[in-house]
Amino acid sequence: MSGLIPTMKLPLDGLPPEKRRNLSGQRVAVHIRPGLRAALRSRRRIPVSEWSQKRRVMGSEESFEGKWNPEFAPHAVKVMDMWALPWVRELWFCGPDQASKTNSMLSCVGWSIEIDPDNIYYTGPTEEKTRELMTGKLIPMLYNSPALRRFVSRYDDDTTGKQVKLTNGVTIRGAWAGSASSTSAFSARYTFNDEVDKWDTSGKEASAIQRIKKRAKNFPFNHKHFFASTPGGRYIYKGTMGCQQVFEYAARCPDCGELVVMDEEHLIIPEGATVDSIKEHPDQVGYACNCCGSVWDE
Repeated sequence: MSGLIPTMKLPLDGLPPEKRRNLSGQRVAVHIRPGLRAALRSRRRIPVSEWSQKRRVMGSEESFEGKWNPEFAPHAVKVMDMWALPWVRELWFCGPDQASKTNSMLSCVGWSIEIDPDNIYYTGPTEEKTRELMTGKLIPMLYNSPALRRFVSRYDDDTTGKQVKLTNGVTIRGAWAGSASSTSAFSARYTFNDEVDKWDTSGKEASAIQRIKKRAKNFPFNHKHFFASTPGGRYIYKGTMGCQQVFEYAARCPDCGELVVMDEEHLIIPEGATVDSIKEHPDQVGYACNCCGSVWDE
């Protein structure tokens, strides 16, 4: 019975008059093959975090295996869900090391492939880093997640460190900031741009940021760009603060209960401390609440 659609309006114009009269107003059961049924089924636009919980599976190359769990990076949920909002054209994620920046982008890549498919650019700072991201994270995500694995081509040449061609028409092109040729002759509605503060362009080449944005000029009303990086004094902080909406994450003080956007001025570090000594004795470092001055431990 799962292959039957009992209440479906059928075009009757091409039928003889007698057949039209007999069928008019009648309920007709139509058997649709599973493959065609899946192709006709409309995709529900769910938030990226919901898609990730239901559809994304983490492999051994990630910090944890199994179904994606928002508890491991609760701060990333809002970032990811912003991507799926139809009016969002650019998303900038400025954060420290190991803050789920790349993982957030990968979830958005997976959502885009299945829910709203179109061509994708995935750009890293160097050719080596881009290949590492493609072969070490993006391609494993495609194979680990059954929802995405069904789109992987059976031809080996369609899945490489430079380019992935999926069976639903999506092409993922790997690019790197220092190469104008890697970001040319290919149009993509989506661009994902990792560690942009490590991007570099030599000679008189145009800004890599502007160059990658031009790749989506054929999609003036529905393109999306995702930029992420640890701040390094180049693009990410300026790009983030230049957005129409800017969100900052705050920590709640355990004593006064106020939400505090932490800064380096309130760090308490003993005189003469080194990176190694802090790693060995992290309890010697504290943070003074911006509001009440109470000292937080690690």
